[in-house]
Amino acid sequence: MNRRTALRILGTGVGAAWGAGFGLRAASPSAGRDGWVDTHTHFVSVDQLASMGQGAERFMHTVEDFVVRGAKWGITQTVVIEATHDPAHNAWALALAEREPAVAGYVARLYPGREDFAQTWAEIRDHSHFMGLRLRERDRYACLHNPAGRRDLKFFAETGKLIELGGRFEAVREAPLLAELLPETPLMLCHCAKPRIVDGQPNQEWVDWLKRVADFPHVWCKLSGVVESAGRPGDSPTDLAFYRLMLEHVWSCFGPERLVFGSNWPVVDRFADYDLAASLAREFLESKGMGATRRVMRDNAVEFYQLSL
Repeated sequence: MNRRTALRILGTGVGAAWGAGFGLRAASPSAGRDGWVDTHTHFVSVDQLASMGQGAERFMHTVEDFVVRGAKWGITQTVVIEATHDPAHNAWALALAEREPAVAGYVARLYPGREDFAQTWAEIRDHSHFMGLRLRERDRYACLHNPAGRRDLKFFAETGKLIELGGRFEAVREAPLLAELLPETPLMLCHCAKPRIVDGQPNQEWVDWLKRVADFPHVWCKLSGVVESAGRPGDSPTDLAFYRLMLEHVWSCFGPERLVFGSNWPVVDRFADYDLAASLAREFLESKGMGATRRVMRDNAVEFYQLSL
């Protein structure tokens, strides 16, 4: 999808509402600040959408769309996660967070070890909604295996900001190394490190690896990407029983103290929808008690991301 197409879509009824998320619409309904927190959503600008190609239509949504979806489940706030390889997108996302009451924070795209790291860091470091950075698969390897990357990571650690790790567990094998390098930095595994579930059974290699990485007390885990772990786009199981062994293992490793909820919306729409992501998490957590539910759905997010709610 090119930029002209994206802008043309904005002329339609649906497109106009989507484009309004970029400053062209009235304010969202009141988000309220006493509900649950979704720690993993993505929003993109018109320019970014134009560069995304196939599948970009999933990202044609607004914060208002999130508010409507979340309200069904008592979810009123979100932490937005970077969704682009271009650090220039950070400024747009932070501006979105500043004007949208439902956006509690933003985890940015930065490249430790690259020549532009200091500049991109300086551009966003003082923004109140800037929570930290997400390292994707190639980023982590580049950071940990060259002196400039390790230098920048150590500098970043001194700022007190957090780091999120994206990708399958095969791609986050560096997590223990990163945890050792940055013993005071809060680290978050996105999407439970993406196990593979076949007939309800998560792969054993993931089971063993998660136990090891959970031994680091500053490593947390995001209860997100659950539906995607089935690997069945458009045909994801809807019964909690299919995912229970995976979720119980995550629970046994991190407990109620180091887990947060995330929907991975709108990526989850490729596999199911927001409702299934939220309902599976809530059903599982409520089996652990309302105290545990509140911790994972709200209190832990406030603690990990240092949110002012």
